Amino acid sequence: LGQTHRIVQSGLQPPEFWRGMWDTVSQGLPWHGEDCNRAKDGSLYWVDSLIAPQLGADGMVERLISIRSNITHYKRTEKILAASRRILERTGHLAGVGGWFRDERSGTLYLSSECLALYGIDAQDWAEAVDAPGYFAFERDDPSLPAAAVALQTLRPQTDMVIEVDRADAGHRWLRLVADLETDEDNVTWLIGAVIDLTTVTLTQRRVLESERNFRTAIEALGEAFALFDPQERLVYCNEKYRKLYPNRTSSYWVGVRYEDLLRTEVLNGAVPMDADGAAVEAWVQDRLRRFRREHSDQIVQLRDGRWLREAERRTADGFHVSFRIDVTDMQRALQEADAASHSKTRFLA
Repeated sequence: LGQTHRIVQSGLQPPEFWRGMWDTVSQGLPWHGEDCNRAKDGSLYWVDSLIAPQLGADGMVERLISIRSNITHYKRTEKILAASRRILERTGHLAGVGGWFRDERSGTLYLSSECLALYGIDAQDWAEAVDAPGYFAFERDDPSLPAAAVALQTLRPQTDMVIEVDRADAGHRWLRLVADLETDEDNVTWLIGAVIDLTTVTLTQRRVLESERNFRTAIEALGEAFALFDPQERLVYCNEKYRKLYPNRTSSYWVGVRYEDLLRTEVLNGAVPMDADGAAVEAWVQDRLRRFRREHSDQIVQLRDGRWLREAERRTADGFHVSFRIDVTDMQRALQEADAASHSKTRFLA
């Protein structure tokens, strides 16, 4: 008792804070504010203070009456909420996600700073909503709402859509908009949603599709039958020329078909002699499977219709199988003719 207030001051407030307080009460005006004090044990605590000066007969301040409430718990909670908000904003920025919500009674739209940023809008140009710190409010049909974000005012519950926006600072961006209804404990309904930046994903998908188109075009340009099988020996891709090797298969059964099933289709297409029995057919299938499962295999076979095919199989480092079927009928016939001519010459000379 009898000590000045300096004995409990924490030192967190600058001298200007206290000068402002004394200037106010010295003029006979009440002062209201929050200040941090230090307890006897050295711990800090916050108080909400109302200081009312009482004036004497001469109009001068005679004494001060102070009403103080401990708000330490409130300040700690406020600090935790502020930290959570910073983390949420940072996480949203890293993930490319912006939050927003709409009061279904008034139509007021609230956008987070990251939501504004995704639309190319600088949050510093707007004032935070008093009733929703961290968000920026726009009344229904507010003309100041940036045109790019107007769609959020008309979204309906259970929305899930992708839109394209053209930002002056970043060009074309693809945004996913999702929304659904939420009713709070006061029975107030809100439309809560998120804006998700899909630009990187969309551009990556487009590059993949473009690469795939180029790949398919290049494979078709080879002029030879080509197929790619996964490590489980299921067909991933084949070109049109490869399909024509199996006329008995409909187009809907290509992707995912097993290599062994294609071999058995080859049996129907004349890959083995017509008089071959079941055991011979099965032996042929198993021999071809063994060749297919090697690191590489290369052989020339003759089909029942007289054509000759070079069958080249290669296994990639990641377990995929590359299969080529090359028609070498003309080459084989030329070799046969050359061989026949050689034999005839030999017999003649003999």
